[in-house]
Amino acid sequence: MHPTSNRSLTPNSTQKSEAQTPLSLLKSGQLLYLHPKSRGSLILQKKFYADWVNAGAAVGGCFDLDCKAIYVLGDVNFCVPHTYDARAAAFRQRITCIECLQSILREPSSFRRAQLTISQLSRGLGFAEIQQIPHESIAQLAGIHPKTVQMCWKNHAWVNPKKVVRNPSVEEIEPSLIV
Repeated sequence: MHPTSNRSLTPNSTQKSEAQTPLSLLKSGQLLYLHPKSRGSLILQKKFYADWVNAGAAVGGCFDLDCKAIYVLGDVNFCVPHTYDARAAAFRQRITCIECLQSILREPSSFRRAQLTISQLSRGLGFAEIQQIPHESIAQLAGIHPKTVQMCWKNHAWVNPKKVVRNPSVEEIEPSLIV
C-alpha cells in the first residue's frame, strides 16, 4: 500500500477509498505491519481505549478487529508479513509498543501520564503535527480525561511553537516506570 500521512482514517472520512482500506483490512483480520522505515505511527481507536503502533509493529490480525478509527501520525507504509521471521519481528515490536504504554499507565498522576504520552508521541514528529492530534486520542492512550491533555498543552514549558524541543524518551524521564 502507499504511504498515508497525518489524518484520521474513519468510516465517515471524506477520502472514502483510501480511508476505508486500512480500517476494513483491520476489521477483516488481515495481519499487516508498519514498514520499519516508516516515519510515523498510528493511534488505533477502540471502543474504550486506544493503542499506539509504531514503525515495524504488527497491526490488524486478531489484535484490532474492534478498531473504530485510525489516526495516522506522520507517514506510514502498510506491509504484509509473508515470512515467519517478519511476523515474529512485527509481533515483538507491537509488544514493545504495549509495554511502553503500560509503563506510562503505571504513573499515578494523570497530568504526568499526559506529559509522558505527548513526549512519546513527539519522538520524530514536529510541533505542528503533535498539536493536531485530537485530545481525545491522547486521552484514550493515557487513560485520562481530554481536559487533562488540554491543560498539559497549555501549562507546560516544554511546548514552544517556534522551536521544537526534543523531549527525552520515557526511559530517560522516569527509569522506574519501565518494565
